[in-house]
Amino acid sequence: MTEGSTDRYPISIKIIRETEKAWFIDTGDAKIWFPKSQGEVYRNKDGTHDLFGEEWIMKEKGLI
Repeated sequence: MTEGSTDRYPISIKIIRETEKAWFIDTGDAKIWFPKSQGEVYRNKDGTHDLFGEEWIMKEKGLI
């Protein structure tokens, strides 16, 4: 896939910190900043979160 792809990949995360433009997340394997402009976060009923992002940014951040 290339930048602009509409395929979105979910991963389970914990949000550690949040700014206007990014989330600082814990994936269980790594703690990284992820730009809000490149993803969507959904809160699950059990209090966990899922982050959805396009393949190119998920690969760039080492998440897939």
